[in-house]
Amino acid sequence: MIRKVLFLSCVALFLCSVYSAQVRAQNAGFVYVTNSQGSNGTGTPAILGFAVNPSSGALTPVPGSPFQVPADNGKSTLAVTPSGRFLYAAESVSGTGRVAAGYSIDPNTGALTSVPGSPFFVGGFGSTTPTWLVTHPSGKFLYIMDYSNAGIFAFAIDQNTGALTPTPNSPFSSQQAYPTALIVDASGKFAYIIGNSARTGTQASVSAYRIDSSSGALILVPGSPFLIPTDPSSTNKNGPLATWLATTPDSRFLYVSDYNQLDLWTFAIDGATGALTLSPTSPLHMPHGSNEFTIDPSGLFAYFTSLYPNSTDCANFFPYTNIYAPDSVFIYSIDQSTGALSPASSPMQAAAYQPYPVAVDVSGRFAYVVNLQGYNFDPNSSNISAYTIDSHSGALTQVFGSPFSAGANAQYTLVVTAGPNGGSSGGGTPPPPPQSIWASSATPAMPDAGADSAVELGVSFNSDVSGYITGIRFYKSPNNTGTHIGHLWSNTGMLLASATFSNETASGWQQVSFAAPVAITANTVYRASYHSTVGHYSLTSGYFASSGADNPPLHALANASSTPDGPYCYGSTSCFPANTYHSTNYWVDVLFQH
Repeated sequence: MIRKVLFLSCVALFLCSVYSAQVRAQNAGFVYVTNSQGSNGTGTPAILGFAVNPSSGALTPVPGSPFQVPADNGKSTLAVTPSGRFLYAAESVSGTGRVAAGYSIDPNTGALTSVPGSPFFVGGFGSTTPTWLVTHPSGKFLYIMDYSNAGIFAFAIDQNTGALTPTPNSPFSSQQAYPTALIVDASGKFAYIIGNSARTGTQASVSAYRIDSSSGALILVPGSPFLIPTDPSSTNKNGPLATWLATTPDSRFLYVSDYNQLDLWTFAIDGATGALTLSPTSPLHMPHGSNEFTIDPSGLFAYFTSLYPNSTDCANFFPYTNIYAPDSVFIYSIDQSTGALSPASSPMQAAAYQPYPVAVDVSGRFAYVVNLQGYNFDPNSSNISAYTIDSHSGALTQVFGSPFSAGANAQYTLVVTAGPNGGSSGGGTPPPPPQSIWASSATPAMPDAGADSAVELGVSFNSDVSGYITGIRFYKSPNNTGTHIGHLWSNTGMLLASATFSNETASGWQQVSFAAPVAITANTVYRASYHSTVGHYSLTSGYFASSGADNPPLHALANASSTPDGPYCYGSTSCFPANTYHSTNYWVDVLFQH
């Protein structure tokens, strides 16, 4: 999923200017950070690369790092394709204009090599400021936001070479006088941009777009832009100043941080249109402020890097002095029904000063924070704090050896990605393939049954060890046509994840992966299900009458347990399966990663 961040700095007369940054979190493979002066403070702008230890999360430099970039202002921002094959940087080059540099990532070492045709021209110098990059979840498109002209450049990505080609009708209007951040939601259906009518605040809003899956074109959502209100309880009377945004992994909620009013605004996303509705729980006041925030892949926790402690005014930022303690990472839990945030645990102190970009890898095991000023506000000691994440509480624990040096003048951009093969890189052992309850050779006694009425069919299961559910499987008969949507539930009916099956075969086992893995707890019952619109399914009657199915660490429960297995429910749309009939197995399964 795509992550964006903004750096707000104060200058003379306490006027705030906005500089962009981005975080992309995908998997524990490689970490890349931009740097304005190489690794020692005396060089040229560069990208520093690190390999992630898949066991501990520790960082080691990749061979050839730092990698020089075609820029002379040092303010590069980064984006990576979901496959981890290609990395892109937005650059400013004197006499050339604004460009996007493309790199291929060595799957074994993490080393960067320029792709053919790089750098790619974005706009003329002096008129275009490419400040944000995001890639589409399909890996087919790259979007670059132009802060100066309030436009969005769209490029098609060559899937073999990584080369960029402008899409038809690009650039697209952002609807914003001063756009400040851009994201594409995890479903890949919608894009959102926040902005302000003035750099200091007044009316802030969110522009919403539907994305054409074939061309990558951006089409305005009816009702866009959606306004961010003025908080009547705020002591800052300049109105909202939108600085950062993120969506949940299931694309149900969007969050916007408000720098002026120290608030977080929550919007519900219409899954069909992309339109936004302000949540009745908004705003959440955050006295610590926020530089940037990210949501972990499970959608259970949000991590915020703080502004300076107790500061509510730009004047508090400068001059830098040692009166400020190291800033913190604040942890919030997310209500899965309403999207509301509440403090999850005590804030975790960051390793140094000015923590800005924060990213969580796709497994939800590791978090990384770039500290721009290192120790005692020294720009020559920028570093990266690394943490392990407690899957139950979201709490952070420093990785041994953290923080890791990021050279001089790190520049607000952090990328965490996997190798192109989806496994661990940098000398680590690749993770094992996902496990399921039943083998692919297993078949039902009755391949086709049903009352021709839409139905949700499921299985109750648990695991001996904690891990991650990455997707859903089910056995399909030739008559089980129509749309199928997989779901993961808590045993009490809380929906944890969903995904629509695609590219199905006529019959046999089908599977779909969630946009982000969902953490599960050992020895805890969950339910996996799928919704069939035509009402046909496969079954084996009496399967769970006296015994379940065991493929350790996974177990489908027997009806002799406290949770009868083979749950189902009828409904034209998805419903929590709670009924059972004759201990029937409907052949629903999970993909589990330890």
